[in-house]
This record gives sequence, C-alpha cells and structure tokens, in this order.
Amino acid sequence: MFTVGLTITLVARTVTGNISSQDVVIAAVLFPALLLGYLISGRLKGRVNQAQIRTGLLILSTVGAIGLIVRAFT
Repeated sequence: MFTVGLTITLVARTVTGNISSQDVVIAAVLFPALLLGYLISGRLKGRVNQAQIRTGLLILSTVGAIGLIVRAFT
C-alpha cells in the first residue's frame, strides 16, 4: 500500500516539478531507516499481534487524516 502511494506521489511531484534538492536530502537521510524497517518487519511478522497492529495503523491514519483536514482549513 505504501509503495503504491509513494510511487504515485513521486510520479506526480516529478511531473509537476515539485521535487527540490531538500526533498532528495530528506529521502537520503530517511532511506536507511526504511531499509532497516523492511528487514526487521519480515522477522517480526509472526511474532506480533495482528489485531493490535491493525488498530494502531487505523489510529495513525485517522490522526493523519484529521491533521490534513485541519491544515487544509487553516
């Protein structure tokens, strides 16, 4: 899901010319954490409670959506 969303965002921002050098620097800084998370997730998949992960992701998504709505109207 995140890979598809990221791909769509990168294509849209590239087409519209909205990617700056600062964006590239931030991506380079965050990439090691992304890679580490990917590697760890495969090992933890069977050890975590799926219901708790789902609940946590839904809460984070809701908070993010509310934040975007508030930001759009301020």
